[in-house]
Amino acid sequence: MARGKGQERTREGDSWESPGSQRSDLSFHYSRDDRLSMAAAPKPPGAQGFFRRHRSLLIILADIAILMILGLVALRFFGPPASSARVGPYSASLRGLQYGDVVFATLTVRRVGADNQAEQPGQRVFVRFALRRNAPESESFFDSAPPPRLKGQEVVLRASLPFDEAGERVYAEVQVEERSVRLSLPKSAW
Repeated sequence: MARGKGQERTREGDSWESPGSQRSDLSFHYSRDDRLSMAAAPKPPGAQGFFRRHRSLLIILADIAILMILGLVALRFFGPPASSARVGPYSASLRGLQYGDVVFATLTVRRVGADNQAEQPGQRVFVRFALRRNAPESESFFDSAPPPRLKGQEVVLRASLPFDEAGERVYAEVQVEERSVRLSLPKSAW
């Protein structure tokens, strides 16, 4: 049953009205020609930016930037403690542990630079462990070992120091190949 424009159909209890009638609260208008005529004017291809044309690349770069920022924040809070340092081609790391009235200190020296195949006689890693910054020699523990020659090798030096309530940190003064560094580990870390 075909109806012309503006005709109404009424059935018992139901009423459908044409869009232009006065009795309807809602009016709907759809014209394909009107919709197509309102389309945006085409833009020249060079007018858009690189990232506007490649949205997925922009999203990937933003994700990488966010991950790098999170990584830097994580390194700041969960990275190596302040008791690590680089001494020339070596990396030195200090760890401590208190057990009863004794503090065990461990210094690990690892070669991270290029291999040194030529063994030099008399060359050693010297370390001085103490519980106070400028402790006298009687309260310090001295140790030495030959340095690691190959990349990845390490030397471990250990000391057991009598616990001192006044000691707030474990100190280790390391000297390797005429270079020296002072490491310290706070009491909260051991």
